[in-house]
Amino acid sequence: ERIERLKNSHIIEELEKIYNQSLDLVSPFEMTGTLKGRSTIDKQLQSMFKSAKESIDIVTTEQGLRNLYETHFRTLKKMSKNGVKIRIAAPFTDKEIFDAFSNIAEVKKIDSPLGRIIRVDNEHVFMGLTDDSEVHETQDMVFWARSPHVASSVVEPIFRQIWSEKGVGE
Repeated sequence: ERIERLKNSHIIEELEKIYNQSLDLVSPFEMTGTLKGRSTIDKQLQSMFKSAKESIDIVTTEQGLRNLYETHFRTLKKMSKNGVKIRIAAPFTDKEIFDAFSNIAEVKKIDSPLGRIIRVDNEHVFMGLTDDSEVHETQDMVFWARSPHVASSVVEPIFRQIWSEKGVGE
């Protein structure tokens, strides 16, 4: 009798849906993290950039831009050639860096650093928790999350607002 009731219940329908659609379970530890130290941060950034399929949006500081140029330019250039749309908003003060990024990305000069925020494919989010101009590179800290919700509902509107504002020299 219990088995018959179970067969006719919504539970079986839900289990069949899960089975047929194959549910991907992701551990929360694979979805978020706090990273400390520039080398650890750069490894995670490199991984995020290499996994990009559609877009990379970056808001960064002058120091963050310099690090991006020195450490990740080749990867970003390769991703751009592979069709990934890259947009960078930063206080570009170095003409060489500005020109280099202008060749591979849409760039926007902003007046003052707003911090460091990176969004990759509406899936990964990366936010600086420390002022990279004031802390030693071993003490630099960021928050990373693999969260389509945060990427599209929180970071995307912030980036869109920054991008739509008039930049320096526009």
